Amino acid sequence: MVTLKRIILYITVKPIKEIALYLGYSDEFYFSRMFKANTDISPQMYREAVGFVKSELN
Repeated sequence: MVTLKRIILYITVKPIKEIALYLGYSDEFYFSRMFKANTDISPQMYREAVGFVKSELN
């Protein structure tokens, strides 16, 4: 499941909140905590590490 989360964070410009809902999490903060617990990095930090640029959301 962590791989799916990573792929979705990498290929989409959707906000993390929408990704969390899509994956079945009702709380984006819980999603972030679980992601970090399994990867040692937050979803936002993961996006930054793989080259996701916040301006892509605009």
